[in-house]
Amino acid sequence: MPSAGRLLQFPSRPTGRDEIEKISSAYLRALLEGERPNQDTILESPDTLLAIVAGLKKSMNVNPSLVASESVAFYRALGARDAFGAFDEKDYFLGETALLAGVAYRILGDRSASEVWLDRAEAGFRHTVNPSPLLSCISYQRLALRCEMGRFDEVAELAPLLARTFERLKMEHDQVKCLFLEAAALRQGGHPEEALPKFHAITEERFFDYPELRGLAYSNLADIHAENDDYDSATTCYENAIPLLSKAQMPAAVAHLKSVVGDVFEKRGKLGAAISAYQESIADYEALGMKTWVAHVRIFLANALLEAGRAREAEWQTLAALPTIDDEKMANEAVAAVALLAKSAQARHLDRLALKDVRNHLRSAR
Repeated sequence: MPSAGRLLQFPSRPTGRDEIEKISSAYLRALLEGERPNQDTILESPDTLLAIVAGLKKSMNVNPSLVASESVAFYRALGARDAFGAFDEKDYFLGETALLAGVAYRILGDRSASEVWLDRAEAGFRHTVNPSPLLSCISYQRLALRCEMGRFDEVAELAPLLARTFERLKMEHDQVKCLFLEAAALRQGGHPEEALPKFHAITEERFFDYPELRGLAYSNLADIHAENDDYDSATTCYENAIPLLSKAQMPAAVAHLKSVVGDVFEKRGKLGAAISAYQESIADYEALGMKTWVAHVRIFLANALLEAGRAREAEWQTLAALPTIDDEKMANEAVAAVALLAKSAQARHLDRLALKDVRNHLRSAR
């Protein structure tokens, strides 16, 4: 009877599980200490690289700059190799490292770089054995990028469609992420009443295993309550959000929360407390290398400083923020106000109305 196929001999692993964990932990620890480990050892084993990729994912919200640079380095090193692994490992890891870079650059606010790396990730994943889940993850990142670019109507329409894809793939965490993205787009697109039940759904105990999403949902609920001058409800949501975001190791979300707290203090006329909260938020964002959000909060801080009679400091914050606002096209719908604000800041006489216009535009996209 003829054979229907042939057995393929898998290459033996160069190390056991414990040794893989030891190598990957040492590598990641060296990176965090500012050293540059040799990648050649890592690229001798797909299993070891898989452990490194998992470690970089965990570091995404804590050190996106490091994740971006290291992912790009691995992508380049893999691309220079003729082969890696036995089957589709090279294509898979080209996709994974490019996706890591794309996400990191999105978090850092470099949207053009993020788009390029997401395209590279797609090119790698399309050659893998089971590309559907991987390509769906890229689709989510592209939707998140659109949301950050202010294309809220598109995101609100497309996020539920992608959520159904994740449901069919039994990827619950990604499905809930889509629900969050839809709610965020609705809220930022001027429909907070439609976003409220979706955020509330994410805070339910059945999603206990997703503290980052529950914390972000509470943070957005706090924003909505604050915008409606319901400061008691906002404070309760802040208190619920902080331990969840801390547990999930999401310093960027905590930095955002500090900026929102500053906004609440400013609305209530507590300018000193508002200025301190904004300054803490900026320091946190700077430590993470998130330049677009640094610029974003600087405008809020400038407005509070101006209201507090500290005009020179307000001018400095504005001048520091404007280059990034212009480069990253953060206020395309307020171009005239940005131009007027820049001119007035350079003349050392800030235009209050222009500053408020730019601040209000950035607030709507937060």
